[in-house]
Amino acid sequence: CKDDLDNGNAALICDLCHQRFTGKAAEILVGNLQSTVQTRTEAVPQPDIEEQTARYKAQMTRATEMWRQGKTSEASALFRSTISGLKSLKGPMDPLVLSCQHNLSLILLGQGSLKEAEALVKTARLGFSELYGPEHPLTLKACHNEAMIAQTAGALDKARDGYQFVLELRKKILGPEHLDTL
Repeated sequence: CKDDLDNGNAALICDLCHQRFTGKAAEILVGNLQSTVQTRTEAVPQPDIEEQTARYKAQMTRATEMWRQGKTSEASALFRSTISGLKSLKGPMDPLVLSCQHNLSLILLGQGSLKEAEALVKTARLGFSELYGPEHPLTLKACHNEAMIAQTAGALDKARDGYQFVLELRKKILGPEHLDTL
């Protein structure tokens, strides 16, 4: 139906049969349409958290694959979208959010967006540290990447201190002969 004016009075015209409805008939029709729209809107099932999480994990996988293929702009956009959606769904401290932020920081590093990369990797590091502790591999990886961003930005003392911190913790946790400490 669409609105029309019939001698200054509101009227509805059916798109199918072109019948004109005015007065009480138009009121009844509008009321029926509104209740039908409301009922249909309420009846639309919303995906549960597990389904939505699975979709976001699939987006993360696609974004990572794009990144590996060198499609950094597309990957960056998909990571941003995934971060936004996951934050709304699960909150800013969810491990998936932190992982997306960490990965996005590395893309931004490669694109030369050092300030944003530094902020994202710091957020990821602090989140991983809070969730898993300061000696967890994800926390240490984020610390290492934070040092790498500092090095790229020319903050060599900060980078050296960060690399040294990570190396000492990795030696302590993994041992001096582990691949990540050599």
